[in-house]
Amino acid sequence: MMAKHVKGLTWLVLLLMLAGLILIFTSVHFGIARGNSWLMRQVEGSDSEIYYMVIETYTASFMMIGGILFGAGLLIGILTFFTSVLFDEAEETSQAELRLKENEDA
Repeated sequence: MMAKHVKGLTWLVLLLMLAGLILIFTSVHFGIARGNSWLMRQVEGSDSEIYYMVIETYTASFMMIGGILFGAGLLIGILTFFTSVLFDEAEETSQAELRLKENEDA
């Protein structure tokens, strides 16, 4: 039963880390696209410095969100690994003690 949870969490970890990496490495593209979208919504145009600042802000936002997703995936992966190792050891110890008790009773 524990293996099913570990398998599900493994897929979650991979998905979070992949989404994070994609956002980190494509943050410039997404930032420019969002900056252009912002510029198109400006009725009277905009100053080039403000446009540049908008692009930098969007790029930094996408990079930060990607870093958070990647970090969350990494943290969940590490916790899943150590939890599965600890539960496996505890289960093996419990089964060994049960076998010893059964052998003593017999």
